[in-house]
Amino acid sequence: TADWSREGPFGHVHGGVIALLFDQFLGIAQRTVQGTGRTGTLTIRYHHPTPLNRPLRMVAEVSRVDGRKKFVIGEIWADDIRTASCEGVFISNKDTA
Repeated sequence: TADWSREGPFGHVHGGVIALLFDQFLGIAQRTVQGTGRTGTLTIRYHHPTPLNRPLRMVAEVSRVDGRKKFVIGEIWADDIRTASCEGVFISNKDTA
């Protein structure tokens, strides 16, 4: 049975769930560079509706580090369509420079 608890617009993922996915996924990606940090900001762009109950592909990378701040970019793809993109800023508790 399909799980519709994450549905927003009919047949598509709720935007808040997209934000949750990005926060978690980009948070994991930022840990690969100089330890951990807390979420400072997430800027999300919704390009196309993200289909519900279909395989999705997420990609992320640390684009730069500036002192305590790590800038991480990510995307969500459904087949060959980019449905959403995000830039997150993660801030470490201590200076890593």
